[in-house]
Amino acid sequence: MPDLLTLSNEVLYEIIAAVGPDDLEAFAASCPTISLLSATTVERHRQLLKQYATIEFGEWSAIQGEHPLYVLRDVLKDSRIAQYPKVMRIGDWMDEDDWMTGDDDEVIEERQLERDNVREEADSIKDLITAIITKCRFIGERETDGWVERLLDGQQHEAIAILLTLLPNLEMIQTEGPLSDVFYDMATQVATAFNCPNRPKPQALAKLSKVQISPCADDNMMSDGIHEGAGVIAPFAALPSVRTISASLLRSGGHYDGTFEWPYGMGSSNVTELDFDRSMVIDTGLPNLLSGIKSLERFTYSLGGCLVDYYTYQPRSTIAALGQYAAHSLKYLHITGCWIGMRTDEDHQIDCDLKVFSQLKELRVDYTLFNDILKACPSTCNQEFRDCLCHPQRLIDRLPPSIKKVNLKGKMSLEVSRAILSGLRELGKERLPNLRSLEVQGHAASNGYNISACKAVGVVLSKGKERRRYE
Repeated sequence: MPDLLTLSNEVLYEIIAAVGPDDLEAFAASCPTISLLSATTVERHRQLLKQYATIEFGEWSAIQGEHPLYVLRDVLKDSRIAQYPKVMRIGDWMDEDDWMTGDDDEVIEERQLERDNVREEADSIKDLITAIITKCRFIGERETDGWVERLLDGQQHEAIAILLTLLPNLEMIQTEGPLSDVFYDMATQVATAFNCPNRPKPQALAKLSKVQISPCADDNMMSDGIHEGAGVIAPFAALPSVRTISASLLRSGGHYDGTFEWPYGMGSSNVTELDFDRSMVIDTGLPNLLSGIKSLERFTYSLGGCLVDYYTYQPRSTIAALGQYAAHSLKYLHITGCWIGMRTDEDHQIDCDLKVFSQLKELRVDYTLFNDILKACPSTCNQEFRDCLCHPQRLIDRLPPSIKKVNLKGKMSLEVSRAILSGLRELGKERLPNLRSLEVQGHAASNGYNISACKAVGVVLSKGKERRRYE
């Protein structure tokens, strides 16, 4: 086998051109000769890296950037550019009917000019667009004409959807604001191809590891009827390389939630972390999603601010679903929200024994999970729910031996805190041998009984931060 440097410069140039973006600079630094021959290529590589490593599309949300058709144009003209994007950030778009009204004539004229420029760019690469749509394995033959027509019209969602299939090195996708069905449908087609044993695996989204999705650009949009639930993240969860999914401002009842069923086979998802921020995920969407995940390790769920129906909040149902599908793997469980007086009667009756989570290391929940949650109070009980001591649940009876850290949210009374911690001094080392940290709020953290009970078994008792209204 000949030494690399014995090859002609022409051959070396071809080798340099074939080296991927992630390896080019290391290869160029391997020896002075290669460094000299690759100088122009490395300079071009650095320019492309700066311009395309993170691509941003959006108009008027926090994420702003150029129209996606311009990036599509660049990729179609120079296929090497497709290797560079690692992060795609998608902001919100103003509908044409909206931006044609409500602003002064000068602003409307600027927007119309930009739309005309996009259409002119699209028309200039019409042949390239037609060719890529025709070859796309995720678009049916009967749909090609419609796709071409919409791209030539400058439709941003179609341009983004096509880019999903052309950028093999994407590692993260972040969205903020409503996206059309075409975006999710394209992700579904790619996920289906990965999970079909009789089809070749696609290069599209093959390296995607993290997804951050928010169907709403802000809290107000939730009140305007833009509701999507856990089902919107299902196509991304089904991609074999995805490990982390964060979603905010989700609300059950959307098209992708109530009608959603996991279609890819039980335990086919490799996702290890789910984070629902300021959301309301109930009904069938979440359990169906969990049924497809092989080994979920971290689950975080914070109730969605002041724009949700609190009386349909079902934290115990959520924990029960996790117990059904993730009891063998879950290590971190964080569910925060105002649990008091905001749960359905059905949710009150569900037994969500945390001892089923054999690998659980860290727990962060409202303290009322351990207080009067399995049985109805007798008619003679005049205490408010948070102070009721009719059926207290002791930590030592409800937690698995694997637990290391517990954070109980909400200001509990001293009586309730002592009831929850009762038995810890006597049985803590036996039942909770790994517990090292307990965080509570209010005076419970400074109570002498609680401090001595924790100290006796080597647990550090600390005072947690005051929670926000709906945390």
